[in-house]
Amino acid sequence: METDRAIEIVQALADGVDPYTGERFASDSPYQQADTMRALHLALEGLAAPFDAKDSLGRTPLLMASKEGRGRNEDMALWLLDLGADPNVQPKESFETVMFNAAFNGRSRLVKALVKRDARTDGRGQEGWTPLHAAVMRGDTNIVGELIRAGCAVDPTTGRGFTPLLLGVHQGLGDQTAMVDLLVGAGADIERRDKNGHSALDIAHRRLQKAEKDEQGTRESRDANVSNAKALLGRIKHHYKQDRGRGDKPKAAPRGQ
Repeated sequence: METDRAIEIVQALADGVDPYTGERFASDSPYQQADTMRALHLALEGLAAPFDAKDSLGRTPLLMASKEGRGRNEDMALWLLDLGADPNVQPKESFETVMFNAAFNGRSRLVKALVKRDARTDGRGQEGWTPLHAAVMRGDTNIVGELIRAGCAVDPTTGRGFTPLLLGVHQGLGDQTAMVDLLVGAGADIERRDKNGHSALDIAHRRLQKAEKDEQGTRESRDANVSNAKALLGRIKHHYKQDRGRGDKPKAAPRGQ
């Protein structure tokens, strides 16, 4: 439904008139009650207000709806996008963007909708994180795939020199083995190092050592962590071997830095 038509309907109801017949509601109708009429007038003000109106911090309704919260927040964000809200809004005093919030909070439907509306995929958050960093950290291969297909850079670095791949190996959740395959397949550099000179192989070794020494949690959870860390290390070794085996053959150029 178009916004203008929605306003017409609510305006008629607020005036106590049937929006389809033009007849005034009877005096005992719920639409003639004072509280109902006040509520409808408030709703009308909300519909008529600019959808990109900013608060004192420069945040729009879409930006706020993209934050963490219940599922209805994502529905609200999708509705605002359909009404034409700006997908690239960013407060002057903040690194926050709608795409980053969506990726950080695992809102896959919102990420897809933002991509369709040409939202920026490489906006930088605090400490240089991009939406791809956030999605990799969550272990969300669906969102990572969506961002990659949208053309995001696969090797941007944070303030500590972490590419998304390095960050995922360091402390990412979920199946980081599949994540490594996805990122390397998109052109991520398996041999990149962070600011301390650590490679993905170094970090994976440390992750395994930490898992083996960890005494917290149940025996089953500790065993699972060790098994996952071993699988991750093995997968990185596999990609290193493939990378080194190419010799002087040109690598697929990663998209962006």
